[in-house]
Amino acid sequence: GLTLLALSGKGHDGRANGEVRLVRFKGGKVAVRLAAGAYVDVPGVVTEEAVTTFVVAQRPSAGGDPQCRLVSAYIENNVDWKAPSWCIALGVETTPFPPKVHMKAQGGVRTRGLRLGQEMHTGNSKFAGDIAEVLLYGRQLSGPEMLFIRKTLEKNWGVGGAWVEAR
Repeated sequence: GLTLLALSGKGHDGRANGEVRLVRFKGGKVAVRLAAGAYVDVPGVVTEEAVTTFVVAQRPSAGGDPQCRLVSAYIENNVDWKAPSWCIALGVETTPFPPKVHMKAQGGVRTRGLRLGQEMHTGNSKFAGDIAEVLLYGRQLSGPEMLFIRKTLEKNWGVGGAWVEAR
């Protein structure tokens, strides 16, 4: 499968499984496109006690599961929505949506790897779409920090407009 190299240089590289490809957009930006059922495992991510996560994603066409997961980290409990496990889940929909910044800050959680595109424990809740950037902090950020990062991501990725695929 495809190996995705993290820009942090800290060994947070991901391994793609299923139908995963890189998509280049006009302007040179690149995202990872996941078909329904595809995912990326990032085993090297380890956090203790708290997490703040940002994911820039879009769903350019209908597909995937309702209540799909952009990110999931399973530790225990057999569910990823209860601490110490955690997730960023989308609402009950499979319709297309434009680029958005999804964010979650949560205490009382740990991370021993994470999965992009589906629920880590069961392999259910499959996302079909593009994931352009993932930022993960091993602490709860302050309100001003979260606002600054969200606004920076929105500006960098042109959130609110459509990403046009380069042909």
